[in-house]
Amino acid sequence: MVSYQPEKAPLPPERHIYLVRDIPEADHIVRVPDGKYVAEFIGSESFWYRGQRPRVVTWFVIIEGSCKGERIAAYYNVKQLQSRRSGRSLNSRFSVGWRSNLTAHLSTLFPDKYSISNLPETIPEADMQGRSVLIETRTIAKTHDGSQRANAFHYSVVKAIHGWAE
Repeated sequence: MVSYQPEKAPLPPERHIYLVRDIPEADHIVRVPDGKYVAEFIGSESFWYRGQRPRVVTWFVIIEGSCKGERIAAYYNVKQLQSRRSGRSLNSRFSVGWRSNLTAHLSTLFPDKYSISNLPETIPEADMQGRSVLIETRTIAKTHDGSQRANAFHYSVVKAIHGWAE
């Protein structure tokens, strides 16, 4: 028996690169040139780094330029994390200090929402979905203990969030 499969319509010329908007697997590595990019928020997750240090990760997909379609993460240290210690968790609650990078980045995007007396406890995913953000990337060339990585193992992360790209 032959099953019918409808033919897929070709993508418009400006959309040759299909943008994957799913959070990648834990071993996802990307390398883009250091610089500023317009990206779109994908989602966030949390985990315990080496089972001891709580981390929150926000994921973005670059939507313009030569690196269009690349998914890239911003990693943040937090004080406490309300999630299991094994694996990755979505939509976790956390506590964070007022001087942390996560607080700085979220308050850049939402200046009226956060203050020293009202620190973020979750990532406002619903408010960030579908909006363009200006991010800056950097390349990680060293291991957690400061040893130099071989060039083939360098990877990129979000260094800063500069605001909405609208």
